[in-house]
Amino acid sequence: MLVNSLEKADMFPCTVVVTGASAGVGRAIAHRFARAGARLGLIARDAEALRELASEIESLGGTAIVGPRTSPMPTRFSGQRI
Repeated sequence: MLVNSLEKADMFPCTVVVTGASAGVGRAIAHRFARAGARLGLIARDAEALRELASEIESLGGTAIVGPRTSPMPTRFSGQRI
């Protein structure tokens, strides 16, 4: 589904997870899906910006769940350096 063709009827039920949601392209994507009535999982490092975005999402007709990312990326996975 192309973002430009999103309509509320096409979205239900739809859950979208957006990483980097607090600014830039991530925030714009979150706004677009919210206008279509999607449920959004928002992830980013800036907790305050995520709280503001969640409020915006609700006012645009979407539903938001906020998950701030506060820890650094792991440097090991299954015992191997990545």
